[in-house]
Amino acid sequence: MDKNNSGNLEIEILEYNKSMRKNIIEFYQGLPAEDVYKRFFGVCKDFECYVDNLERRDGIILVARHGKKIVGVCEAYPVNNHEWEVAIIVDKEFRRKGVGRRLLTEIALRIRDVGGRILFGIISRANTEAIKACMKLGCKAESYDYQTVKLYYVLP
Repeated sequence: MDKNNSGNLEIEILEYNKSMRKNIIEFYQGLPAEDVYKRFFGVCKDFECYVDNLERRDGIILVARHGKKIVGVCEAYPVNNHEWEVAIIVDKEFRRKGVGRRLLTEIALRIRDVGGRILFGIISRANTEAIKACMKLGCKAESYDYQTVKLYYVLP
């Protein structure tokens, strides 16, 4: 567990476990449709099924909590021995407050500890907010297709 106090905002970064299942489903269900579309590249309505799939995959899932409320989720899955795909979503109310950066920093440390060298995410070109935030953190961009950009970061 990692606790940090950014101003008056205390955020805990925790590894997901099944006791958080109900809360993480409610987090996803409470997202605005636009955020769901940006995160999932389409409409996703069956978040119970999505969380079932998360629990079955071999990866790392981190949850950002403010009090008892989940305010962000970071998922990372190995693609090969050295590359990990990462996806982050933060509650709109908690954006631009360091939550995404904290999730990314923590997931990067854990990935490096298991031998990962490259983090990447596939992001919609329309999600300019996320692209700018990643570039600010040192990510590099390469064109993926006409709708998406691949952002990647090589771990030191």
